[in-house]
Formats: sequence, C-alpha cells, structure tokens
Amino acid sequence: MHTLTSKARCLPCASIRRRNCQKFLRTVDGILDYITATAVRLSDAVLSPVKPTSVDLAHAIDTAKFIREMRKAYPNLLFMLFLNEAMPRRNISRDMPESIRQIMANLDRTFMLNAQIANSAPVAEFFGTGRSVFEYAPRSAAATAYKKLTKEIVECLRNSA
Repeated sequence: MHTLTSKARCLPCASIRRRNCQKFLRTVDGILDYITATAVRLSDAVLSPVKPTSVDLAHAIDTAKFIREMRKAYPNLLFMLFLNEAMPRRNISRDMPESIRQIMANLDRTFMLNAQIANSAPVAEFFGTGRSVFEYAPRSAAATAYKKLTKEIVECLRNSA
C-alpha cells in the first residue's frame, strides 16, 4: 500500500499487479477534486466511494464532467464507484446506485458497482486499530461487504482488460 498525498488529506493508493492495470487509485468519499489530475492520469483505474447523501448525488454530475475531461486524453482509464456508508433503511441508500448509474450511463469504462459498504461499527472502528477489517472483525457483515467489493473490483478489472 502506497500513500498519495493531496492538499486535503492522505489517500491510500494500492498497486494492482496485472498486465493492463499497473496503478490503481482509491479516492476518498467520491470527491475527485481533492485529487490532482496528475494522480488520476497516472492511474489505470480509479475506485471512488460515494456516500448516500444529496450532496454526493449532486457531486456525481461534477464527477461525470471530470471523467469526460480525463477521457479526452486517457480513453482507457477505468472508473469504478461504490456506495459507502450505506444505510439500507433509508430511501436514498436504496435509490443512490441507480441514480449514479443514470448519471454515468453514457460514460464508457465507468461502473457503479453493486457492492455496498454499510455504515457499521466495525467499519468505523477498524481504521483506528491499524488492522484491516478482516483482522479486526473477520466474521462481521463489514468484512463480508469488503470481500464482495474486492471480488467485484477484480471482476470489473478482468472484464475491462
């Protein structure tokens, strides 16, 4: 795991070793303007969490514009978004993935993943422990959700190669 520093905060950047995807950038909370365009340009794939809030939904339009701009110079850049801090009982959590899919519908190589990371105690707590969720709460729903997300990312990368 490498660390990429932006003007706002440090962001984890995981390298994925595969033929067509040497660099993989994970953004924070779907806010791409915190990340320099240079960092995105150096990546083969961008994974961006989106919170189920009206602010993030409105920001998805800006994200789509950002993706269009990046695609002009880097047509093969892959963007994957997923729902983070989901609250299944709230309508916006249920509706958000489809709303994002509609906003991103005409963007090639841009995917709203099905996996959702719920707003749960293990997710909130494991970051402060220095351990992964798999070490902190291996049998939790959060660990299961992260496994599902990881599998979906790998599958998306595999199918987009």
